[in-house]
Amino acid sequence: MTEKCFSYTPIPPFSLGMPVVNVCLAHHEKVISVPALVDSGAALNILPFDHGLRLGFKWEDQRLKLPMGGLLMGAESYAVLVKSTIEPFPTIDSCVCMDKQIKQRDTNFTWAS
Repeated sequence: MTEKCFSYTPIPPFSLGMPVVNVCLAHHEKVISVPALVDSGAALNILPFDHGLRLGFKWEDQRLKLPMGGLLMGAESYAVLVKSTIEPFPTIDSCVCMDKQIKQRDTNFTWAS
């Protein structure tokens, strides 16, 4: 099994930091590299709306709605498939939740589990 330690990056208001890693996301010919919060207990991964647009997803074309809970209860969200790579691990197919309520400028990172 390959193991990797993730450093804690200060992110206000968390002075001790949060575990953040760079993740490469791909959909068809579009590829983006973004910082992502490591959340090993997450039931799903959130893709900020802006990232979804950068990967070529069209909001109005999405069909697989996902009911959201917690802080995102009632938010309009759709499941989309992307290829995800976190070095040194191999690329995997990931089902992520594209959420129109979450914008990159609001979070400074994508959520990854």
